[in-house]
Amino acid sequence: MIRKTRRAPESADDPAEPATHAATNLLDVRALTVAYGAVTACSHVSLTVAPGEFVALLGANGAGKSTVLRAVSGLVRTGAGRVAFGGADITRAAPSRRSAAGLAHVPEGRRIFPDLTVEENLTLGAFAHRRDRSGVRRGLADVYDLFPRLAERRAQSAAVLSGGEAQALAVARALMSRPRLLMLDEPTLGLDPRRVVEVFGYLARLRRERGLGILLVEQQTRVALAHADRGYVLNRGRLALHGSAHELARDDRWSAVYLGRGGETPAATATA
Repeated sequence: MIRKTRRAPESADDPAEPATHAATNLLDVRALTVAYGAVTACSHVSLTVAPGEFVALLGANGAGKSTVLRAVSGLVRTGAGRVAFGGADITRAAPSRRSAAGLAHVPEGRRIFPDLTVEENLTLGAFAHRRDRSGVRRGLADVYDLFPRLAERRAQSAAVLSGGEAQALAVARALMSRPRLLMLDEPTLGLDPRRVVEVFGYLARLRRERGLGILLVEQQTRVALAHADRGYVLNRGRLALHGSAHELARDDRWSAVYLGRGGETPAATATA
């Protein structure tokens, strides 16, 4: 059954999440609150990702999903709550420190550099390791093995890439930073169904072959849940439901939250 979720208290210990020792989680977010001026984008959001785990973060447009990723990667300041990565508190750490610790964020819109070649884009992803030239070369060889099409286009301008190729480049660039956790924001946005299958295919390979933890924000909810271990559903900036991907995929009550319909949320009626 889907667990009943409750509003998180002001403390970092959130009863909406099962009690787990912080050392067992790669990412541990507790009672996260972020505001843009007078507008609260997310409030008391708690979630965890274990090493090698695939977690989906779902919700309607404007539910606060992207804000959660930005707060975890340090692109926006948290108003309250705690973010721990690898057992260390990174709530106030600079984005560069989080990246160096092994946290990689692929934002919505890919944000590759169209005036640079494919390989130049990839090399920028390894900036923190630029003095380790042999390691950078090994990183390039690894991503070219994972994405053969990028190897074919390594000397071409990124501007000529298709949508699917550009998304592959965005993910490959993040991998050059040698992450332990890969966070992706809408990686299939604007892609045709065949390219969507490709994206989830290489995410599955990353997890299988490299043991990466994955935190995914995605509108292709059924496909995301088919690949994920667990899922969280945000509604108007708050955690409304969480459970195994299998539970969420089978229970239609969460769709009211995802679609942003009015009335009582499933969180109020779900069985604990």
